[in-house]
Amino acid sequence: GFAMLGICHLPVAMGWRKLLALGMAIALGLMTLGYIPSFMSTYQLRIVTTLLMFRTILYLYELPYEKEPANIWQRINYFFLLPNIILPLFPIVDYQKHKKNYYNDNDLKIYQSGINLILWSLVCILMYRFLYHFVVPNQLRLDGVREVTLYVATTYLTVIRLVGLLTLAVGVLRLFGYNLPKIFNYMFFASSFADLFRRINIYWKDFLMKVCYYPAYFRVRKVTPAYALTIATLVTFFFTWFFHVYQWFWVLGTNPLSETGMVYWGIFGIVATLNTLSEKKNKRIKPKAEWGFVFKHASKVVMTFLAMALLYSIWMAPTLQVWVSMLVTALKDHWTNWLYVGGMLISIYLVGSILYYVYLKNFLQWKNFWKKVYSQNNLLNCSLLALLIGFTFMQNQSKELNTFILNKEFNSNDINTEYSGYYSEILNIHNDVSSRIWGRDFTNKKGRLEKFTALDIVRPADNIIGHEFIPNGKSIFKGKMISINSWGFRDKEYAQIKPPNTIRIAIVGASPTMGSGVADDEVFEALIEKQINEKYGNDTLQFEFLNFAQASLCAYQHTYQIESTIHKFQPDYVMFIEHCRGFAGFSKKLKRTLEEDKKVYPELQTFIEQHQISTDVLKTETQQAQKGSLLADFGYRTLKEVCDKYQIKLIWTYLPPPNKEHFFEQYEVLADRYNYQHRITLEGIYDNYNQKLLQVAPDDRHPNEWAHRIIAEQLLEKLEDFFQLVPKQNNH
Repeated sequence: GFAMLGICHLPVAMGWRKLLALGMAIALGLMTLGYIPSFMSTYQLRIVTTLLMFRTILYLYELPYEKEPANIWQRINYFFLLPNIILPLFPIVDYQKHKKNYYNDNDLKIYQSGINLILWSLVCILMYRFLYHFVVPNQLRLDGVREVTLYVATTYLTVIRLVGLLTLAVGVLRLFGYNLPKIFNYMFFASSFADLFRRINIYWKDFLMKVCYYPAYFRVRKVTPAYALTIATLVTFFFTWFFHVYQWFWVLGTNPLSETGMVYWGIFGIVATLNTLSEKKNKRIKPKAEWGFVFKHASKVVMTFLAMALLYSIWMAPTLQVWVSMLVTALKDHWTNWLYVGGMLISIYLVGSILYYVYLKNFLQWKNFWKKVYSQNNLLNCSLLALLIGFTFMQNQSKELNTFILNKEFNSNDINTEYSGYYSEILNIHNDVSSRIWGRDFTNKKGRLEKFTALDIVRPADNIIGHEFIPNGKSIFKGKMISINSWGFRDKEYAQIKPPNTIRIAIVGASPTMGSGVADDEVFEALIEKQINEKYGNDTLQFEFLNFAQASLCAYQHTYQIESTIHKFQPDYVMFIEHCRGFAGFSKKLKRTLEEDKKVYPELQTFIEQHQISTDVLKTETQQAQKGSLLADFGYRTLKEVCDKYQIKLIWTYLPPPNKEHFFEQYEVLADRYNYQHRITLEGIYDNYNQKLLQVAPDDRHPNEWAHRIIAEQLLEKLEDFFQLVPKQNNH
């Protein structure tokens, strides 16, 4: 941080300073991505980059125009605003306002206003949690226009979470004497998209106006004012999208690009530009207590809210496909439900119009009333504080109240998708220094497991595996699209009969091989098939990789897969991907099978009876480890036997998990014991990377899309040696 501050004050031209700051930002970005070694941990790096990501831009912009130079302590304080450490998504504090508003009023008045904002922020967060846990319906379970309308409206209303958290930051800064202005201005009452842009996150708007709008406007203003206004507004909204992507990268350290984000900001920018041009031509009418004005203004507010809510639902959707399917669900609904929704909206519009008319009619009285209420700060704050304390005492008496006060549990959207859009992702807890007030606790491993089996493309199965994919199913899994082919496994379509001149490899494994947390085309199996055929495929040689992997499977379950399904696809090889979990995991899987009274295949039944295995025996950790070792041995033996039975060559492939304990030696002993001749070992593939950055999430150790690319690259090299492949130009 001090290095970046020092760059800003080097005794060289401002252009060189900006270039050096950009170079340092690129270096930090490469550290974040793991391309160059970092001397900091992942979380330390994220804290530093979130402190600097916007402040450096504003600081460099303001330095040439600084009339009264600040002292070193003011500059240091601006760069290292204390609350930013626990609030990664922080208001973009303007450098000039930061200086000018320092104790610019009575100190007690500033402190009191800070306390008011903090309490208001807590109320906003509680309102958000109530909406989130009890009102917002599951986006994958919407069955009509009523639920779709409720989802669209309430999802937009959950922006109040952002209001609460950013208001909290401003409130804390006021306690230190920085009398910063309010950050939101009744955003839900905006009467147009341009008006909304002025009301929502005013600090963000001021930042964009300063560094994007005005520079663009003054560069082209000589043409025509309307042309300059249009160009400047479009440029501003392009950078609005860009800076949201930029912010996502620095806060989360992951790929920030999404089709929904581009669609959302593209439409928002175009509509807001048209609104701005319209407002430029038409003079604003001052509010007046006349029914004509009231109904017209109220209709604008309602239409803006509905349009914005619908548009916002695009941004919050995991993919455009999910959003379109939601819209189709509403359009196909019966006309009586549409009539019901229309009646509700008209009722809200009429009630809102009447309330707005009463407000305008009694504006001065209302203003004086709230002044009196605001002057009784202690009474107001004590009442709110008493309410919050009351909630904490009541939470133990009510599970529902405990849920939304402490925010520990998943709601129906989390269980199915673990993704709720831009702000839900960027505000989640990731086991670092972030306060629990920041978001949901996603360390609940049980929640992740239940979420997979609760997917609408997974159904129970009465066999040793316990569940299976529904053929031709599609769903969102950890924010990524997962597609099942007509045969019931996650891959593209294949003919059951192997084509001529083709080497067919069936892949078996658990959730990392299935691609937990990555999209269909990001799974290493799909990448390898594409790369190996592009590099070596020709008229006489093609490769097919069929991915039969599923979550939570192990060797003795793969035996059942080959016997029941895989051999019918005539594979030349079965690539058994071993992820090397502890042996106790074998026992836990079998215990669950026995508890659910699932069918087991004859060889396994004989093994269970021979070793006297039951749910009672598998209760202790010691027994789980002992029996697990026997089950692993059984799995490796029967897997080899079933492959030999169908004359399929078995390739044992060891794939280490990122940032997790390995058990390679124990499994290598089993491979030796049963004469696994063909082996591929990927030990050490992550050694040159920051392994925390290769995980789907800090609390989810599945390999992410970047890790899958690394796996594909390394495995391709191993397969080249294994098959002794020759590139196309030399392939005879």
